[in-house]
Amino acid sequence: MSTRRRGAPRASAEPAAVLVVYKPRGMTSHDVVDRVRRLLGIRRVGHGGTLDPAAEGVLVLGVGAATRLLRFLGSFPKDYAGLWVGGEATDTYDAEGRVVERREVGALAARDLYAAFASLVGPLRQRPPRYAAVRVGGHRLYELARAGVDVDPPEREVYVYAVKVCPPAIRGGRAEAGFAVRVSSGTYVRSLAVDVGTRLGIPAHLGALVRLRAGGFTLSEARTLAELEARAQDVRSALRGEIFGGTDDKPLVYPLRAVLRLFSRVRLAPEAEKAARHGRAFAPEDVRAWEPPEAVRRPLARTLLGEPEEREALGAFCGPASSASGTGERPGPAFAAFVPPDPPSELVDLVAAVDAAGEPLGLFRRRREGAGDLFLPEVVFPRP
Repeated sequence: MSTRRRGAPRASAEPAAVLVVYKPRGMTSHDVVDRVRRLLGIRRVGHGGTLDPAAEGVLVLGVGAATRLLRFLGSFPKDYAGLWVGGEATDTYDAEGRVVERREVGALAARDLYAAFASLVGPLRQRPPRYAAVRVGGHRLYELARAGVDVDPPEREVYVYAVKVCPPAIRGGRAEAGFAVRVSSGTYVRSLAVDVGTRLGIPAHLGALVRLRAGGFTLSEARTLAELEARAQDVRSALRGEIFGGTDDKPLVYPLRAVLRLFSRVRLAPEAEKAARHGRAFAPEDVRAWEPPEAVRRPLARTLLGEPEEREALGAFCGPASSASGTGERPGPAFAAFVPPDPPSELVDLVAAVDAAGEPLGLFRRRREGAGDLFLPEVVFPRP
């Protein structure tokens, strides 16, 4: 029987880093993981949140000991840009599925579309699509759907932090509109697209989707598989800690020290640091310094579509560019924006303990224990 404490570090010489990959349309998230495993010659690679085969964009991968971080990175809000299509419903809720209802749309007022999207912001009860990766009774929903088994997946509560939507256009009897959303982990954007149609009284589906941000990382930080494969030797060197950047000043991999800057960081008294290193809890009074979270490479964009690459992604779904975006940097799509009046914090309720040199010790969560609070270990990293 193992006597290792919960969260205590394992002895390991394996790498520990994060790769930010741009998943192309047509590949599954697991396909990307397999490609990276072959590229690195490392079996222990995982992803931080499934991206549908029909979607593209940011996919965060953990390598080695960093796979233990993925469930925490996956709890960050995610940003998407997509194309909403009204007039057709599909069995998968996206453009890959079989059309199950069609109704010609001759006109759609922008104010009505905006009202339908605006109704999504805030807390929302959502039922996953029949074709989804979530498990029910030990089986993936899409497996049951393909087998002809009709199941009623339970609703889940999700949160929509922000919505931005462009004016609709009528093409071939269908209404189309580009939109962007920031949503909590576990939200199905396909279901949001169908919900908008329901509010308008027309069938609808998601025509296309790009993930703009996940796990605290953005489009501008993602590299394509072709880029990683072309620089395979450099990627392996980066995993050994020899290099992290490239000629474009964009890291090939993100070491734990950089990734944990997404969380609040604490430096501890010497005895508490020693205890934390071995997977033991520490008290609030053991904290000697507290630093707020920051982005890996730049100050965190506080708003949806805060970066040029994100606005360009939405612009691809919104037709001709317009200077009405209000950014002042470059022309972008015109859109209506909606946010809830009192959104909850988007920060993850964890702190990263670091040693005097800033090297990571682990992630800890504050909990009430007896008469006082303690920071209990969620994951502790092995010493190099």
